Amino acid sequence: MTDLPINVCRVDTPEGTKLYATCLSHEIAFQRGLPAEAIIGVLTGPLEVGEAITPDVFARNRAFVEFMHAVIARRGPDLPGLIAEAKRQGEGWVYVIDQRTPTPQAAVLEELTALAGNANP
Repeated sequence: MTDLPINVCRVDTPEGTKLYATCLSHEIAFQRGLPAEAIIGVLTGPLEVGEAITPDVFARNRAFVEFMHAVIARRGPDLPGLIAEAKRQGEGWVYVIDQRTPTPQAAVLEELTALAGNANP
């Protein structure tokens, strides 16, 4: 799997300057604009040199989350890996776990399982 580059764009908004995390390049973002669905989230403050984006300095963007859910719902049933996992499992949920998970090959964290149990299929 290739790494998805995450860029931070400084954008002046009516509410003030925002630091948006996006997977779009700076060139594309400033040539074509930055649609809400392309904004992964906003940084809650400036980062120090070398500081990583962590949950403590990041607020997710609901439009991006909803967009990703729609893409996964639309495209997931056609992906060979998800089809194979669903067949292997037989019944229940097939989890799509992103690379932020510290142990993506291990058991699904309890918090994720609880969230999934409260989600509408």
